[in-house]
Amino acid sequence: MGYTPEFTVGVWVGNFSGAPMHEVSGVTGAAPIMHDVMEYLHQRFGTTWFERPTTIVEHPVHPLTGHLLAPPRAGAVMEKFIAGRLPRPESPDDYDTAGRVKLGTEYLEWTVSVDNQLRDRVVVEGAGQLHLVSPQPGSTFLIDPDVPSSGLVPLVASGSGRLIWESPTLALREQAGRTFAVAVEGRHELLARDPESGRTVMTWVVVKAL
Repeated sequence: MGYTPEFTVGVWVGNFSGAPMHEVSGVTGAAPIMHDVMEYLHQRFGTTWFERPTTIVEHPVHPLTGHLLAPPRAGAVMEKFIAGRLPRPESPDDYDTAGRVKLGTEYLEWTVSVDNQLRDRVVVEGAGQLHLVSPQPGSTFLIDPDVPSSGLVPLVASGSGRLIWESPTLALREQAGRTFAVAVEGRHELLARDPESGRTVMTWVVVKAL
């Protein structure tokens, strides 16, 4: 069996004294040298690619859910997996009656924002329900005296209109259209209440000082 040479190639361009380079960057200094080296190695030895292990298989998946599609259809993405460790197959529960991909309520804030480029391809289940975004129960916040913003705990919930936040131990503050709790050391409970429906969601945090 023949021997295939293996190389590790690196290129560095600079002053050994540590003095800064002038008018030279990685693109203009090291990259041309790297290009010439790789061209030379290709011409002399050729190029090959790694053989695919027999345990690697390919299957079509849905680009949003990542679930297996059978049979494949337009828009499917071919992904590689370890045999025997495949994602679950798609099911009717993945979609609503309009064919939109159903997402959990943790995506609600994103779906109504300008960052959502999927628009009518997705829908959030339970969009009319009150959903806690931040802070999640048991979250720990550190007060850093050098970072004034660390003294504020952002309070975010979605799925309703104007919410009222309450806490028996923390003062609350409105700032730039958002609600914050003024952090003090200790364990604190917080409650978000929808005044129209009466629905509530509770959470708790731990605040420590550096």
